Formats: sequence, structure tokens, C-alpha cells
Amino acid sequence: MDFARIASLGHRFLETAGPRVERSRQLIIETAGPRLERIRQQYLDEAVPAIDRTRQRILDDALPRLERSRQRWLDSSYATYWEVRHIVAPCHTDDFAGGSLAPVLLLPGVYETWQFLQPIADRLNQLGHPIHIIPTFGYNVGSIPAMAALAQSYLDEHDLYGVMVVAHSKGGLIAKHMMVTNDTSGRIARVIAVNTPFAGSPLARYAIRRVFREFAPTDVTVTTLGARIDVNARITSIYAEEDPIIPGGSELAGATNIRLPLIGHFRLLSSALVFEQIEAALADSAADIAAAADIAVTADATPKTTASVTTASVS
Repeated sequence: MDFARIASLGHRFLETAGPRVERSRQLIIETAGPRLERIRQQYLDEAVPAIDRTRQRILDDALPRLERSRQRWLDSSYATYWEVRHIVAPCHTDDFAGGSLAPVLLLPGVYETWQFLQPIADRLNQLGHPIHIIPTFGYNVGSIPAMAALAQSYLDEHDLYGVMVVAHSKGGLIAKHMMVTNDTSGRIARVIAVNTPFAGSPLARYAIRRVFREFAPTDVTVTTLGARIDVNARITSIYAEEDPIIPGGSELAGATNIRLPLIGHFRLLSSALVFEQIEAALADSAADIAAAADIAVTADATPKTTASVTTASVS
């Protein structure tokens, strides 16, 4: 085999074919390159924004859901914390007895001890309100009428007047029952309810325990209290914009309704926003009571005139 001849043929092939190959490559670059660039640019102009919009939609949908899930977890954690704390570190109710302002009665929700409301008790007691807690209330598992009678007995026994009731959840229904049925002496000045199911909760229909079914919208106690709108002017209803326990909210016709941008059923009891609204309601109620007292004093001090009638006798 003549290797030299083969090498020579190969060299001549490269000399003749090489430029043709290079021209073909260059032609491909000159023709296909712009097309590839247009395709790439079209991808950047259309696909990338579409992907970005999809990503943003996912974030817009997922982040709020994640935040709501986080808020609900914190809400459940709050309840668990106070359940455990009541057992391992109970607080003495006498610690809140002092104060010269209007007496405050705390009414917790179902399966809650009064310590769920301890952050509110601490705040109001520091402002000068004596805090009253019913020792026999336990976990508030009795019926609404029964617990209302128990709370009213406490007010009567301690001869309290001008009472401001601060209640959570079921406690608000108990307080309203007291206003319309039990409090015949007018001891309650105002009720401040936090996340109270005044119209019931649709979730109660599926509850296994009777103590929860009592909150069904069709329950006789709920409907009876709902029909009594004459006392609602003395009720302040404070509630979260999203309450997993009371999906329908806690708005009460004729009451002072305060909807807060919060999520949860329990954590509101330690919220600074709720503290502010409770303090404002207490201040407004105190001002109304003072104004009414001034009117009564003025009326008592006004001299009364007696019309005299002269009778003429005929002789």
C-alpha cells in the first residue's frame, strides 16, 4: 500500500473540501443564527414573562394560605399554652382584687379556664379595675342558662353594680343571657365580648358533644338570645376577620361591632389591638355612666314648683 499517495490524496482533499466545508458552516451560521436568535428572543419575550406570572400567581396564592395556616397554628398553640399553664402554674385570683375603677367580671369560653383571659386581667387590673373571677366556673361546660345563673349569683352575693363583663366566645352568650334574664337588678353596665358566636356557629351542627352543639344556629338558646335586640346597645362585639371556630363572624345587630384584621379564635385575648378596643369601650361606658349620674343629680337638685289653687267660697 502506497501510504505516501494516500497522504497526498488526503491533503489535496482537505485543500479542496476544507474551504467548501467552511463556507457551508458560515452559511449555516449566517442563515440559521438569526433564526435561532429570533427564537431565543421570542422565548425571552413570551415564555419568561409567562413563567414569571405563573410563579407570582403561585406566590400570591400560596403565601397567604401559608400565613393563615401559621396563624391558625399559633392560635391553637395559645390555647394549649394556657391549658397547660393552668395546671402547672395556676394563678391566684386574689392577685387581681385591687382597684378603684369599675369592677370587671371575666367570663371564659367553653372548655376554658379564666386564665385564658389572664393577659386582659393583667392589663385592666394595672389600669385600676378590680377583676372578678368566678371560682366555681371551672371549665365552663354547663349549659348557657346554668352558667348565667351561676355568674349572676356571684354578682348578687358580692353586691356588685356598674359591672363591666369581659367575655370570650361562649362567655359572651352567657353575659347576654344574664342581661336579658338573670340581671333583674341592673348590675351589669356593659358587656365586651371577644369572638362570641351570637348567631351560633355552623360547625356546631357536626359536634359530637352536646356542650358544642349548644352553639348551633338553630339552638333554642341561641335563637332566643338573638331575638332580644333590646340589650344589644350595651354590648361591644370585638372579633377577628377570620375565625376558624366561628366562620360567620360575631357581628351583632344594634351593638358596637369592631372587626379587627386578625386571624384566630384564642390569640385575640393577648392582642394589643384587642386591649385598645376593650380599654376604649370601658372608657366610653364609664363616661356614659358619669353623664347619667350628673343628669340624675341635676334632676334631684332642681326645685319643684307646686301650683296652688284658690277656692272662692260663696256666702
